[in-house]
Amino acid sequence: MKIPVRLVAALIAMLFCANAFAQTSITPSSQEVGAEVVPYQLLVTSNVAWTATKNADWVTLSRTSGWSDGNIQVTVAANTTGADRSATIQVNGITHTLTQRTASAAIQELWGFGASGFGELGDNILAERLFPGQVAADIKAMAIGASHTLIVKTDGSLWGTGGNSYGQLGDGSTTTRTSLVQILSGGVKAVAAGYNYSLILKMDGSLWAMGKNDRGQLGDGSTTDRTSPVQILSGGVQTVAAGYGHSLIVKIDGSLWAMGRNSYGQLGDGSKTDRTSPVQILSSGVQSVATGDSHSLIVKTDGSLWTMGYNYYGQLGDGSTTDRTSPVQILSGEVQAVAAGYGHSLIVKTDGSLWSMGSYFYGLLGAQHTSPAQIISSGVQTVAAGYDHDLIVKTNGSLWAMGKNFFGELGNGTKSDYTSPIQIIAGGVQAVAASWYSSLVLKSDGSLLAMGSGSFGDGTTGLRTSPIQVLGGGIQAVAAGEHHSLFVKADGSLWTMGDNYYGQLGDGTTSDRTSPVQILSSGVKTVAAGSGYSLILKTDGSLWGMGDNGAGQLGYSSPIDRTHPVQLLSSGVQTVAAGFFST
Repeated sequence: MKIPVRLVAALIAMLFCANAFAQTSITPSSQEVGAEVVPYQLLVTSNVAWTATKNADWVTLSRTSGWSDGNIQVTVAANTTGADRSATIQVNGITHTLTQRTASAAIQELWGFGASGFGELGDNILAERLFPGQVAADIKAMAIGASHTLIVKTDGSLWGTGGNSYGQLGDGSTTTRTSLVQILSGGVKAVAAGYNYSLILKMDGSLWAMGKNDRGQLGDGSTTDRTSPVQILSGGVQTVAAGYGHSLIVKIDGSLWAMGRNSYGQLGDGSKTDRTSPVQILSSGVQSVATGDSHSLIVKTDGSLWTMGYNYYGQLGDGSTTDRTSPVQILSGEVQAVAAGYGHSLIVKTDGSLWSMGSYFYGLLGAQHTSPAQIISSGVQTVAAGYDHDLIVKTNGSLWAMGKNFFGELGNGTKSDYTSPIQIIAGGVQAVAASWYSSLVLKSDGSLLAMGSGSFGDGTTGLRTSPIQVLGGGIQAVAAGEHHSLFVKADGSLWTMGDNYYGQLGDGTTSDRTSPVQILSSGVKTVAAGSGYSLILKTDGSLWGMGDNGAGQLGYSSPIDRTHPVQLLSSGVQTVAAGFFST
């Protein structure tokens, strides 16, 4: 049978067109890993059949062909050669470059697990990006309230921005500020920000306050909101803490004072009466304090632990579930640090043991420990308390976790809750952070892993209950926002991923990003992440911000969101912090 010439021509044209529109891409385009055995994911996006090849026998691919979109798990063997080495993986001619460091390379790693519905863990989860905008400079201290931010500059001046409905910025008004306004010209040492109110500690030891005062939390003898700083104490203050509606003051003589909301006896003055002026709780010997939602923890200079306030879950650790209106002694000594969740408290002793009291998930998870119960007998280095789950780093670098695990935030491969610690990672962990449904782990050899809900770069969406690698190495600092993440590598470059609705990723768009994208190539020192915005502190001391600016959290004079850098302060910034809607 003869085929008409015109049909042959049409078939040839169709073949050329199909070839012209064939597209294949790989995410990420390159990967850097440490010397140990490392698995990671490659996401292949293609509208045609694809074939994958690699040029090194120390690299293993889980699959070498596919049709349309798919994923490849790459497994890198341990590097014992004594030198860095490189390999390439090609998919339909598109090249992915792999670099593996030597055993002696010190590459910090970041790992994560938990919820990531918007790409906040950065392992090919839907993510958004913006360019940085500078916020402030010459900063030595900062504090974050519910909707406002306080900044102390190196010259001792105090500045504020953000929500101001109760006068918490102290600028004499109740007007929301979208750029930094100066409150005091000098003499400020430190600040604390509570729920719509602020405390100021000056160099001379005096205490000042402003903002919401419905429960007397300002301590000025009234329940009148204050839009300008009012003096509370004339001197002798060492440190302050601000809670939901109650404040604690430690003086340089070791005495403890309290004021504000006292519904459960959290002030510790023997009553449940709110106090509008500071009342003395203890006359001496106080070293540090911690405040939960409605309970307080006190560590004395002799290492003893004392507690007071709300005790429905046994979080005070006194053997009961009775609220305590005066400090009760829980332990007689050897307490090094304390941390508080919603209904539980953690204690790290000087011998490295970890103790817990209270319970998780409103008392519905596990037994309530109404007295300190030993969780780990030794070797604990640091802890992080989430709302209902905890992360524990031991001195040998191993990671352990316990508590609520509905979204896989414990990272043990299940969604089962655990009332005692389970080991997650055997070693190499340097630091941890816990958020609502996810957790981040910074390792000493340099890669990022993620666990929890969302899309994790393997072409699917859902939960990841075990760590999967996000970044292969070189991470120096990390920050996690509500649904986005920021990473600073050792070379000073900035990378972001996750939700980008407000441009908080800083890449000039509002497109979510499912894998890390580079924003700046160098010069970044550290970062902070709020609900829908990001802050960048550069090595030259300048501060930049990007993303949501609806409440003035970027400190820029216009409430317009920023997807490109906007400089506000040019130098002198020492540290930054980002709250839900405040900086």
